[in-house]
Amino acid sequence: MGSGILSVLNKLLTVAAEELRPIHPRYLFVQFLVSLLPHNSLSRVRTLLYRLAGFQIGRGTVIMGKLTLTSGGPFAGMLTVGAGCHLNAPFYAELNAPIVIGDNVSVGHNVVFITTNHDASNAAYRAGAVSFDGIVLEEGAWIGACVTILPGVTIGKGSLVSAGALVTQSVPVNRLVGGVPARIVKTLDG
Repeated sequence: MGSGILSVLNKLLTVAAEELRPIHPRYLFVQFLVSLLPHNSLSRVRTLLYRLAGFQIGRGTVIMGKLTLTSGGPFAGMLTVGAGCHLNAPFYAELNAPIVIGDNVSVGHNVVFITTNHDASNAAYRAGAVSFDGIVLEEGAWIGACVTILPGVTIGKGSLVSAGALVTQSVPVNRLVGGVPARIVKTLDG
């Protein structure tokens, strides 16, 4: 009887640890404070609060609304934002792999960054083994509204991603891309 209770308690503790692992108390506290700020104002205060949560954010960057960030592991070092950036909200980033945003990058409303993928080779279970890959937005890039960027993508320096695009592959330097999936529309001056 005693070993049965210990087995159940051990199982409960294991499940509790799995369920609580993605909770990041400092981030949750900052999210509470950010939620008190009006959207599109006090952007420098919001940016400071996210720095206090442990994210590396460069000088002159403004965050116009609440960032929604998730991770199954530690947040530290998983989001780096350069100087002079402009991040709109809603903004969703999955931080299971690093996301690096270079200097002078603009991100539109309702942008989604996904860093997790699944092995889809098994017909009986397409959402198979999990893999992670980071995302890089190089200096001067502009990500339009309602864009989704998938794992392993790099948006080249000075490139522009049109609103509504689904970016499944890396974008070369100084290109305009758009569509679902995103394709090169033209080369930009630069």
